[in-house]
Amino acid sequence: MVNQIVPREELEAFTLKMAEKIATKPSMGLKLAKQSVNQAVDAQGFWPASRRPCRSSSSPTPTTSSASASAWIPRGSREQ
Repeated sequence: MVNQIVPREELEAFTLKMAEKIATKPSMGLKLAKQSVNQAVDAQGFWPASRRPCRSSSSPTPTTSSASASAWIPRGSREQ
């Protein structure tokens, strides 16, 4: 989810500032907000690639191209 676009040279400072702001929030509220977003995405029929079952391959970790090929896949099209 993107909510800001910053120049590359400002990215690290911006990210740290955002992380510090998030860290001041109540952890239960953050957990509930994350759960809500995840449930909304699930209700739309999407399944994050990070929750797909792993398939065996010759390489122990995915390459950048294979890992970023599809961030979301419809539930009906996932491999069993």
